[in-house]
Amino acid sequence: MGYNILNPPYATDFRNMKREDVEAFYSWLMEQRPVRIIELQKVVNETAPLEHWCADYTPASLKALGNWFMQYVQMRSRTREEIDKLEAGTRLKGIYGEYELSIPTMSFIVDIALYLGEVMRKQFPHTRWEQALKDKRLDTYGKPVLMGLGSVPFDPIRLITTMAYRISEGAAWHDDLYQLFVKWARHAMAHDPGAQPAKA
Repeated sequence: MGYNILNPPYATDFRNMKREDVEAFYSWLMEQRPVRIIELQKVVNETAPLEHWCADYTPASLKALGNWFMQYVQMRSRTREEIDKLEAGTRLKGIYGEYELSIPTMSFIVDIALYLGEVMRKQFPHTRWEQALKDKRLDTYGKPVLMGLGSVPFDPIRLITTMAYRISEGAAWHDDLYQLFVKWARHAMAHDPGAQPAKA
């Protein structure tokens, strides 16, 4: 598979980073959007019968993409050092699983999340990317989220990560990615009645 894994120039442990570094990561990732979407299309096109799949920013494109993703979610074993780091500062031991999403899978997650966000933004121009910086206690802190869909930010990285774990457990459906868009598109329409999304 000829795929260039996302390699951020900054760490992503946002809560323990300086704010300027957190902001710099966001700026870098936003600049990478077109590059990563091209990379995503390239790797999807390597898989039959998706040689002609196009990242055309339509909701319909998410159907084939979600089906492709189901085939390429992989897990890896966590190291003892990684488990110790996760358990540091908590009294609860053994709550973290032995397995974690593989590095290529995590890169796919970011690429698909960026594409999903761009599909949403193309269909509903009132939505916009922002970086969540208000509260370090929130899971969204430092992440790119889409605003304009109501009081709860649309966090595609978290949602696609959850989907990946469900895929690994055999608990996902082939159209989950598309249905995720449909669910959040309702929120987007409710907060901008004038928006007319393109037909799938």
